Amino acid sequence: MLSKLSVITALVTIGLISYSVNSINFDQIETKLRNFRQTIENSKTFQNIQNDPNLNPIKVLDDVQRKKYTLNMDPNIPEIYSLSSWISDLKTNPKLGSLKINQLALPGAHHAGLTNVITNETVISSMFDKIGLQATYKEKESDKQFIQSTVNSLFVPHRHDIDDMLFLGARYLDLKVATDQTKPSQVYLAHCLLSNITLQSALISINKFIKKNPGEIIIIDVSQAYYPLGNSGGQVSSYLLDSIIRENIDPQYILTRQSVSKPISSYGGVYITGYTSQIFSTIVLKSSWQLTKGDNSMQVVTNLKNYYESGAYVKQQPLDYDFLKSNTYLTPSETTLQQTVIQEADSEGRQFPLDPLVSAEYIPADNIQSSRLTNPLFFNTLNRSPKMYQALSIIEMADFNSGDSIRVIQLNINRHF
Repeated sequence: MLSKLSVITALVTIGLISYSVNSINFDQIETKLRNFRQTIENSKTFQNIQNDPNLNPIKVLDDVQRKKYTLNMDPNIPEIYSLSSWISDLKTNPKLGSLKINQLALPGAHHAGLTNVITNETVISSMFDKIGLQATYKEKESDKQFIQSTVNSLFVPHRHDIDDMLFLGARYLDLKVATDQTKPSQVYLAHCLLSNITLQSALISINKFIKKNPGEIIIIDVSQAYYPLGNSGGQVSSYLLDSIIRENIDPQYILTRQSVSKPISSYGGVYITGYTSQIFSTIVLKSSWQLTKGDNSMQVVTNLKNYYESGAYVKQQPLDYDFLKSNTYLTPSETTLQQTVIQEADSEGRQFPLDPLVSAEYIPADNIQSSRLTNPLFFNTLNRSPKMYQALSIIEMADFNSGDSIRVIQLNINRHF
């Protein structure tokens, strides 16, 4: 039974991604991966294997995968067998294993794991008022489905939770958090509005993953969720963040800033950044988030291209940093928010969803739809810009998916082979 289970897992997780990236339906694959992972982890057979001290199920699965499948087709370059262990796979190559972690390109997720938000009528009404759409809100206030759909489009950037993202190769996780103002000790992932996903549950998922994949290296960027048009959550103190992280990430997996200078082959674990910790040695990122402000995807990508090719990032604070991060999502203006909401109200009941390639003028504030345009434009520009191609160490995306994750991971092969 074990061998059959291993072969099936290898087929589902690896076999489907060993062909051309451009010819694959990644949405379909991700759905299969998620459903299959949940089925396997809930099965008694897999639980028995996990609890058997004489067996290492992850090693068994990896051994089968290594015999049959690889992400690369060229036998002369390093082989990556699984998105869930791609850093560990790179480590086996002497050339790549000697690199520092900030010399790799890491797939990252903006507002990582945020797959829902809870509507707060007071905050939403105030936001509609600030963007000049109070009349629209009053007209649609009783249409709960429209309000929730609009809120989701504006503030929910992902279809995949933390477990899935790690499984699909994410190694930088942007965790924006806020407290429940009625229960200040409860901290949730948030974007203007609170979600029902606690920071604790996200960290438990990360800890579980790194236990199973101890050679992987993950960056968690924990910071206060703030939205200029209103917030339903409250501020989180650094002391509370320290406490939650310490309780949910095993101490042996927490890395210090000094490890950044070591070769990746010598360690695995979790880096922490995003806030001023009282107890952890945090790393420092240099970010381009201010360039994401714009009215359309092309403007954001053009901003990024000019910023990196001109070398402007070199003089930007902080001067002492560990990772250079590119933010590839769009931060909409109030006008863009207004246009997006109006278009969604006008198109309510439309048989087919808006296509970002056709309607980008109107829907850029829709997180997932705009990313389906921004991400391809970014990768196209990246591949045409040697300076960007070599400089970036973290690529932070909305609508995180296996296809874009593979594109980032393959940068590491193309840079050195």
